[in-house]
Amino acid sequence: AGISGSASSGGVSATKTQGGLTVTGLSKSFGKTRANDDISVRLIPGEVTALIGHNGAGKTTFLNQIVGLTKPDAGSINYGSTDLIAHPTQARQICAIMPQVTSSLEGVTPRQAIATAVRIRGLKPKQAKRAVQETLDTLDLGDWADRPGHKLSGGIKRLTSFGMAVTAPAPIYLFDEPTNDVDPVRRELLWRMLRMRAEQGAPVLIVTHNLLEVERHADRYLLFNKGLLVRD
Repeated sequence: AGISGSASSGGVSATKTQGGLTVTGLSKSFGKTRANDDISVRLIPGEVTALIGHNGAGKTTFLNQIVGLTKPDAGSINYGSTDLIAHPTQARQICAIMPQVTSSLEGVTPRQAIATAVRIRGLKPKQAKRAVQETLDTLDLGDWADRPGHKLSGGIKRLTSFGMAVTAPAPIYLFDEPTNDVDPVRRELLWRMLRMRAEQGAPVLIVTHNLLEVERHADRYLLFNKGLLVRD
């Protein structure tokens, strides 16, 4: 969940001067299914963008191509001068991603899981400790912070995966349905953290089916339908 590479590798930083993320003519097919069809969009630093659409519309495929987990058939993905298709390792350094599938917490607590993620992304021990505690406080996870993973509810596990992706600084944040199974109170806290990261100068992209939350919290939405970007 957004833990590949170091946030400081290659001098990558989340600054508005790099102009965000630019996707041009992105296409990907699986057999006869056109998952993404000639998609062009720019993710702007400081904005929270919601990615919406029906199941199978191509939303997760789009995220996976940005982070270098899936190779496009055509098109380009650039962050500043960095070609993320040609350099998938750098893509995973630049992008912190929370996947659709909840991270396994077998044998670890939320505090340990988030701390491991932020250390992998390059934070020093003291920095990591402060950052992890801030996330636990912001998401109101104190009562569960040191409980073993097998004793946690689905919502708390989901919030832990979110914390693993969002706690360390990153130039770009990608989230795939992060509010699933999360209670209404902590959903608001989650969106608050997304806004904080955007205000620090990063593009934030979140896949969600909750249109009410999109209306309340997002600056912009991208509507996918059968692999096409039909509205921005």
